[in-house]
Amino acid sequence: MKQKLLAITLRGAGISGRFLLIFFITRNISLEFQGDFSLISTNIAILIMLLGFDLYTFTNQVLVIDPRKATFVFKNSLLFFLFGYLLLIPVTHMFVSLGYVSSEIFWTFILLVILEHFSQELFRIYLAIERTAFANLLFFIRTGTWSWLLVLGLISGWINSLSIYEILLVWCFGAFISSLIGIVFLPSIRTFFKEKIDYKWIKDALKFASAVIISTLLLKAIEYSDRYFIDYFLGKKSLGVYMFFFQLANLVNVVIFTLYVSFIYPRIMKSVIEKDITGFQSKKNELYRSILITVAGFTIFFLLAMPYILELLQKDELYENSNLIYLMLLGILFLNFSFSSHFFLLADKQEKIILKITVITAFINVILNLILVPIFGIIGACISLIISSASLWLLKFLEEKKAIRKW
Repeated sequence: MKQKLLAITLRGAGISGRFLLIFFITRNISLEFQGDFSLISTNIAILIMLLGFDLYTFTNQVLVIDPRKATFVFKNSLLFFLFGYLLLIPVTHMFVSLGYVSSEIFWTFILLVILEHFSQELFRIYLAIERTAFANLLFFIRTGTWSWLLVLGLISGWINSLSIYEILLVWCFGAFISSLIGIVFLPSIRTFFKEKIDYKWIKDALKFASAVIISTLLLKAIEYSDRYFIDYFLGKKSLGVYMFFFQLANLVNVVIFTLYVSFIYPRIMKSVIEKDITGFQSKKNELYRSILITVAGFTIFFLLAMPYILELLQKDELYENSNLIYLMLLGILFLNFSFSSHFFLLADKQEKIILKITVITAFINVILNLILVPIFGIIGACISLIISSASLWLLKFLEEKKAIRKW
């Protein structure tokens, strides 16, 4: 319980800083600026995912069994990531040509992507070796320090205006400090130069992750595609409205991951590897129950608090779309329900099944967004999220049951 309280405090401090920054951007600057910043943040998230190549899905299984291999995993993974960092230059040029990244922030954008990715990989290592509180300390430094600095500057009047470039520059500071601390305290980091590069291990990791990364990209298409459709069909202001409520709803994801998923998923994977059906069902039921209670609790909270939040912002567009958050919470419920089956299939080496399911649900999501966003606006994006998240959960659940029967 102490570990969970510390984890949620650190995680909450980090995410609250990000939310307050969005709050002040929305209130003090404009919804259009908020839409622009959210699109930049989405681009960063997509590139981080590509750089990571979902290698952690393989390395986490190694660390769950033997945490002493943390430095070995870190060093061998790093060799692969270095090649990805070199590819960032042409990829970012492509984002610039598409109009998603300004040429003025080109090099700052690249630096931030590298630092954010580096810090995230260290975060995942600490989670896998069950040092959850420290992992969330890194998360707070990476997401909370820079956002709180900007928030305090805006509140005090020390900062009168902000540009995307200035936000990214301060964000780089947080990601750099988080990465530095993560390396220094990594178990057995002193043996870094003694650890051998194992090319066979890297090959096996890439072979496993190559199927998973396609699934993850498609999964992120479910999460992120709505933003690009809204930007294209409805413009930056509508995207700003949508992303404001998404940031609120995302608090639920943060709480669920911090308090429950991050603690339970290593144990779910371990029980699957050991073919312990009783242990798996126990952890799965615990996760389901926790998710349901958390979503219900936040729904009640938003019903009570939303009028006061909107009153502070004084934006008519937000009043008109305040029901969006409840649709988003339903989508979040189904998405989090899918996690236990997802980790089951990963540990059971069913990455091809995950790929097949994600292809189906991503196709459903993109088609629905393409049809519903132009007709129903940002409500159409929420409906797409609900249907695709529910499909993802049910399909993975059915495959999980099929695999257990084979045991």
